[in-house]
Amino acid sequence: MGGVRFYLINKKNIAASYYCDDSRLVYSTGKTCTPEDLKSKTYSKSIRLHLDRIEQLISHFVDGKNKIGVPVLKSELKDYLDSNLYLKREKKANTFFEDYEQMMEDMRNGKILHHTDKRYSERSIKHYKSIKYNLTEFETWAGIKLSYAWDKKLHGRLMEYCVEMNYAKNTVYGITKDLSGFLRHMQEAGKHNNSIYKEQWFAVRGEETDQIALSDKEIEQIYKLDLTKDRFADNARDCFVLACYVGLRINDLRNLRRGNFRDDVIEVITQKTGEKVLIPMHWIVREIWNKYNGDIPRFKTPEALKYHLEDICKDAGLTDSVLIGKTKGGVMDRKHIPKYRLVSAHTARRSFATNGYLAGIPIPDLMKITGHRSIDSFMRYIRITKEENARRLALHPFFNKPIPD
Repeated sequence: MGGVRFYLINKKNIAASYYCDDSRLVYSTGKTCTPEDLKSKTYSKSIRLHLDRIEQLISHFVDGKNKIGVPVLKSELKDYLDSNLYLKREKKANTFFEDYEQMMEDMRNGKILHHTDKRYSERSIKHYKSIKYNLTEFETWAGIKLSYAWDKKLHGRLMEYCVEMNYAKNTVYGITKDLSGFLRHMQEAGKHNNSIYKEQWFAVRGEETDQIALSDKEIEQIYKLDLTKDRFADNARDCFVLACYVGLRINDLRNLRRGNFRDDVIEVITQKTGEKVLIPMHWIVREIWNKYNGDIPRFKTPEALKYHLEDICKDAGLTDSVLIGKTKGGVMDRKHIPKYRLVSAHTARRSFATNGYLAGIPIPDLMKITGHRSIDSFMRYIRITKEENARRLALHPFFNKPIPD
């Protein structure tokens, strides 16, 4: 067959070359010879028969595709050659990290879905990619080759590595969480039978680092700030303030369109859970809506919004010092940090939950907006001082003299 050509790789390994309709296939024959033998075809009889078989197989595959009028694809031809009994070629098993790469590709193309039966976001896939880098660095540090034979001893070595690298506790959580997800997906794919990732100790618990919520007064200070000379800052401020009164996640916030605003209610189907949420329109949200004639400002990522928030909050007077604790390298580090440096896109959602709670809105009603499914997870969002808690309790009937009948 004229389309098949044999040549040498590294001056000794014989490879077959064929141009498919999508790209060129270079296929190792598993045989070796000298350049002179290949040129004159004076190699052994067994090699000649082997090369003839490969050429015949390619010819048979191509003729079959041509007869039914479909393209000859490189991947399909390779699989055909690999699986053919004549070649007796065992398909090489993927390595740990090759499977990891394939998992990310399957997440991207929808072959692997999130537990909500939706595709993984590009942000989640990017996080998996960064964790792969951490694992490859650990492999080098430990002087081992990672495999599915993961055990408690190896996990302990991973923890030692994280401490030595001075990783924050949330970074360690991210590594163990994504590693657990990878091992789970590969077990479901039949790659291994190791269920160690199901152990409670496997995925290290994270910790809250965004520990603040803004009061209604502080949000008002931000809202009243004159930013007319800086359009980008003005848009960021309005987007953040609006978020403080709708309580949505950043992904849902950036998807808000004119059609989501209906009379005095904002109607949203949340991206994470797929549930419909109805949010009463706060009067400040109404003002922002009117300001932009329904085309409210949006930011694609939390980082894009946060880029402007620090200067905005500093100019609004949020300069009080806040004590923050963060575990790094296995040691709790406590620092006093100005509040304006701690404000992020997620602060808006936390502020919504906290201010709604302080205003006396029933927790189940707030949870219908925030999308939390347990009171425990919702209460982790509440950030109130002892003074605020005391003032709230002072209004409870338990602390007040009964009114005579």
